[in-house]
Amino acid sequence: MNQIKETNKLELEKVKLQTENEMVKIQAQLIGEAKLHEEKVKTDLIAKQFENPAIQEVMSKMLGAEMGKLFSGK
Repeated sequence: MNQIKETNKLELEKVKLQTENEMVKIQAQLIGEAKLHEEKVKTDLIAKQFENPAIQEVMSKMLGAEMGKLFSGK
């Protein structure tokens, strides 16, 4: 009877460890996916800002001035 109890304890411990390992894997995967999502949101936000006409005008002026310097050799 004691041997059966020991075997059951060992099996339960084995299942517990497997479950914990799977949980760690799932947690790592979820963290990775969350980081990817966060980066996508940041990128989308930055891209959205460039759709603003006022920002487009400022960027055009800045780039235009810099491009003029580049081509004039100054």
